[in-house]
Amino acid sequence: MTQILSHIAFTLLLALLTIHQSFASSNTTAVTSSKMPVTAFNELSDSLRQPFVHNDPPLAPTVRGALCLVRSDDRILLVDEIVTNKLSLPGGTIENNENPRLTAQRETWEEAGLVVVVGRELGRTDRAVFYECLVESDIIAYSETNYGRGVELPIYFAPHFGVEVRSANLLSPKSVSPVEYRYPQQWPLVEDMFLSLSNQPIRYIDNLISSAPRVHQVELSWLSSTQEALVTAPKQLQEVVLLGGNILYVLIQPLLLLAFLPLFIWLWGRHFTAQLMFAVTATSLFILVAKQGFSFPVPHAYLPTLNYNERSGFSFPDLLMANWICISSIVVSQIKPRHLGKFAIAAFWVTIIIAFYQFISGGAFLSDMFAGAIIGALVGWHFIRHYFSLTVSEDYTFTSTKVWIVLTSIAALFAYIWQFPSFLSWLALCIGMLLFAVASSYCPPRSRMCLRELLYSLSVILVMLIGYFHLEDVVAHSGIGSLLLQTLVVPIIIIVPAVVMILFRNQHCR
Repeated sequence: MTQILSHIAFTLLLALLTIHQSFASSNTTAVTSSKMPVTAFNELSDSLRQPFVHNDPPLAPTVRGALCLVRSDDRILLVDEIVTNKLSLPGGTIENNENPRLTAQRETWEEAGLVVVVGRELGRTDRAVFYECLVESDIIAYSETNYGRGVELPIYFAPHFGVEVRSANLLSPKSVSPVEYRYPQQWPLVEDMFLSLSNQPIRYIDNLISSAPRVHQVELSWLSSTQEALVTAPKQLQEVVLLGGNILYVLIQPLLLLAFLPLFIWLWGRHFTAQLMFAVTATSLFILVAKQGFSFPVPHAYLPTLNYNERSGFSFPDLLMANWICISSIVVSQIKPRHLGKFAIAAFWVTIIIAFYQFISGGAFLSDMFAGAIIGALVGWHFIRHYFSLTVSEDYTFTSTKVWIVLTSIAALFAYIWQFPSFLSWLALCIGMLLFAVASSYCPPRSRMCLRELLYSLSVILVMLIGYFHLEDVVAHSGIGSLLLQTLVVPIIIIVPAVVMILFRNQHCR
């Protein structure tokens, strides 16, 4: 019980320190935001107060969305949504009888960081109204192309950057497939409306390194030099680097890592696996709160990059590096002495590869990863110290429901304060581990899975993931539906191995 209280106290201490940092660093955030390359927010407020004198016909009760169409350099402005993984026009839901023009204007600022004047109405569907929007100043875009078909806008100062929107891009309509758009059936209508839009001025820039905090400007110059060297390198080397980045992006997907949870139970038992999950969850919640406090954007926000891993939002401290160091540090306690040297060498090279690809792709600064590694090492050391200093019985367990009730409550509090998809995902993981703890209490004493249980668990999870990816496309048009699906799949995957263990062992007992 002393150990459990120690781990919980350690988690609460980290949380309190980062919440304090979040409020204490508001001045730093203000300084960073003051370097916006477009109209400041106080000018936006004046724009929002402009009178709406347009005599638009009343909207049907079913029309709940207002969208902006912006044309510049013969390209259309589209935002890349985090939740749905689809492209969409800047805009959103009309709330509290808000004027739809004001909705379109406000949402375009929040999602794309552009202050616009809402012009003529272009058309309507049974659910949305479309407006031509004119940007109050020149549109600023990076001169580097985005995957060869468009250009990206710097939007790191936009309120919804990294929360709802991954990026904002000017793309040629012909280069966009209808299935890439959130509402595929509407894309032909959008293309037709695009032809009638006024072409607005644009100003291209190479980067915004000078707008970054001084601590990051040096690293951005290193990143720029490294990417230039990669561009001039032989094509074969470029393909190897791109392939490695794509493989890493697939391997670090959270759902894929959760899918291998039965493998961890098979190797080390459900008690140790639950301890590992507790450490990762506590580390992740701490870092997510710290990100909100420091508010340092990823390098990609200042410099066009290869961006293999589609990182967005804030980067300090780095979550991926923190979790990798935390996991590998704790797993050391389970490695046999004769294999310890090989494991250390392998872990070292994996760390180097993660650091290289995160840096070259603009996913994280070197300082971000160093800070994340320090936090991960501290959490790992904390758990290892208790593991070796006290006798751990099978009854001492992080499968205790009380432990996960406490951590779930902390995650719920954070999700309430910061209503972001990232916090909701970790709340879902905590709920899943709470259900895992409840199910584990009904399992016979044996902690590890047998091979048969492992294979059945992996098979069930594989079928579930196939169904999930199918449903993901079906509900992609709905932001709430996509978020709900992503939230529900996490606890369901986590509970599978415990349920399989219960069914197999009860059947064996009979």
